[in-house]
Amino acid sequence: KIRLAARAVEGAANAALSEFLAARFDVPKRGVVILAGAHARTKRVAVTGSRRGPEALLAPPSA
Repeated sequence: KIRLAARAVEGAANAALSEFLAARFDVPKRGVVILAGAHARTKRVAVTGSRRGPEALLAPPSA
């Protein structure tokens, strides 16, 4: 579960989610695609081009 500060207005929350995941998986923003749920609270995403696995979400953010 990921909690975002951005409001779900005009795609701001989706953009924030994409930026967050891109940073965690060390990929460009175009490497994160929302597959389902673009207008819903629950989303399914694909991250391409990363050498990191899902454990990247559990690690503390790098400064």
